[in-house]
Amino acid sequence: MVTLTLLVVFLGCCLHELDAWRWDVIAKDRAGFTFEEKVDLLRTHNKYRREAGASNMNQLLWHSGLESLALNWTEKCQWQHNWRRHRIPGFDYRYVGENMYLTLTWFYTTRALDQWHNEKKFLTPQLSCRSRRQCGHYVQMVWFNTETVGCAVRYCDSVKYSRYIRDGFFMVCDYGPLGNTRGVPLFNKGEPCSQCPPGRVCVDKLCALPNCNNISCQNGGQLIQDVCMCNCTNTGYGGETCQTRLFG
Repeated sequence: MVTLTLLVVFLGCCLHELDAWRWDVIAKDRAGFTFEEKVDLLRTHNKYRREAGASNMNQLLWHSGLESLALNWTEKCQWQHNWRRHRIPGFDYRYVGENMYLTLTWFYTTRALDQWHNEKKFLTPQLSCRSRRQCGHYVQMVWFNTETVGCAVRYCDSVKYSRYIRDGFFMVCDYGPLGNTRGVPLFNKGEPCSQCPPGRVCVDKLCALPNCNNISCQNGGQLIQDVCMCNCTNTGYGGETCQTRLFG
């Protein structure tokens, strides 16, 4: 006899639980991630990139513009990709990669990343997807020359274009620049950092910008070195370098 807790349905890119009690951790009226959750997301991305076995893997940094792009798209509550994410006037990247995740229940921040990472088993030794298998989400997470990521999540009480989920948590991660480029290898296999591009140095087996790209935290913000992010908690300021006064 199958119990309710064992009713787990795999739907393409994502894992969806059929949970009658809906004991969600994330408040349904909240949009976006907290600073601590962003740090967790970035660390997990770089953990999986570090484990990929690449000689030329860039370290990812958080990008507030990509975060805003993702947040704006979650507001649409449409289970489809943002086809307007490319060639945005004045934006840092001409082409932007995108991973999406939709679930009835939310248990922990990096759950979507763990599910995307599970697609690794569908890679061939030549680092391409096996026939009739989905691994594009994993490929984008570990695409060698992607530099930045920004993610957002939102509860949607009505999800358009979804065949199975009427309401749930919609998460989007946008990546710059785009991965999954046809004809370009996912990464080069080899000793970590042995083929870093010019201008990057080896930091914990990833090709990183020197000195966190010279980021300087302002107004009492503290730099979290491993993710190159300024912690503005309890400073009264926000922004990437704690440069913006939040009140007054």
